[in-house]
Amino acid sequence: MQIRITIKPVYDCILLNSYRSSIHGLIYHLLKISDPQYAKFLHDEGYQLPGEKRLRFKQFCFSGLHDDQLRHPRRHPEKSAYHVRQYQEYSIVFSSPKEMFIKHVLFGIFHEQQTMQQQIHIGTCRFDVTGVALLPPVDLEERTSVRVTPFHSGFVARAKPGVLPDGKRYLTLNEKEALENQLLDGLRMRVREHHQEEIPQETCQLRFCPVRETRKHIRTFPVVQHGSRHKLVATHCDLELQGPASFLNMAFSTGIGEKGTLGMGMVRMVE
Repeated sequence: MQIRITIKPVYDCILLNSYRSSIHGLIYHLLKISDPQYAKFLHDEGYQLPGEKRLRFKQFCFSGLHDDQLRHPRRHPEKSAYHVRQYQEYSIVFSSPKEMFIKHVLFGIFHEQQTMQQQIHIGTCRFDVTGVALLPPVDLEERTSVRVTPFHSGFVARAKPGVLPDGKRYLTLNEKEALENQLLDGLRMRVREHHQEEIPQETCQLRFCPVRETRKHIRTFPVVQHGSRHKLVATHCDLELQGPASFLNMAFSTGIGEKGTLGMGMVRMVE
């Protein structure tokens, strides 16, 4: 399930490129308004697999800020930030397979609309909420495979390139296979937690699609986590997914890879 909120800046402002951390905080703020206990559970514990104590999943993700043409705000020429224009309307998409998460986020948004003059805060910027919509499920048309691309982010996994990325190098064959396997295993475990069913590894696949030479393959995304700033190393390219409907739907519901709660890994279909 996905929610799209449409927002418009109250005034021209500068949004730091670590703004995904601010959206992360906004989500938990909205959850806390609706149900403080659920917000605490999701933040401190999360969902876990039966019989597993360490593996825990938040089971949600969100997109970056984008306009109606799916374009990101313009970068500031002198700062590590984005220009957010007062006249421009932007959207953010929140996604989760958990109905409770969607319900509490919606309640929090409607509560803020009534008590904060229909405004929300992202970083130091204030936005008017101009629309809220519950999006229909992704139409897979009984497909068994789909091609997806990151929604203004990338795919984060524990298997990272051997050297710090400079935005110009590509993954080696061993690095690519390690990333594919970790992203595939993570998605299968999310399906197992939500549907309480195991998807055999031989029935599903996740493969990186070839990228154009001009496209950056490895990127860094600044975030603020636990009060400190650091950069997430992410792989940005299209993926080809094959598998049952529960596997494909989970990719759109929770994103692919780690750090989905910091705005990483959310995908959209490539037509």
